[in-house]
Amino acid sequence: SLTCQIKVDPSAQRAVFDGIRVGQVLNNLLGNAIRFSKVGGRVEVGTRLGDRCKDEFVEVFVADNGAGIESHERDRIFEPYVRAGDQSVDSGIGLGLAICKSIVDAHGGSIRVEDEPGGGSRFAFTLPRVVSGTDEEEEEMENG
Repeated sequence: SLTCQIKVDPSAQRAVFDGIRVGQVLNNLLGNAIRFSKVGGRVEVGTRLGDRCKDEFVEVFVADNGAGIESHERDRIFEPYVRAGDQSVDSGIGLGLAICKSIVDAHGGSIRVEDEPGGGSRFAFTLPRVVSGTDEEEEEMENG
């Protein structure tokens, strides 16, 4: 069994994004976190206000306490057909993270992976934040 915790930072407010595409990113990152976690492990999902470009981005993260990703693999992990970690685990053909990167890039954001304190990985990506909250922006978000 796994423990899942959601940590939403209220200061992160709202972001502008394509819900279907960002849903694909989250589905992939959560699937990987669950697949590579230990029995009795934990997975965290959350948001926080980013520190890039004067807080114009919201950061979304998925963290786990699995085996983690070796530092020499981090530079290539978002390239097509690159698989990291234990190859005996059914981990697909190595396109998931490349697709995540292309979706995040198309939103003007960035994606990265880092060590999680205590072991595991923390994948984080940024999305543009709704800055002024005008009625026009709210209507645009609702429609699309």
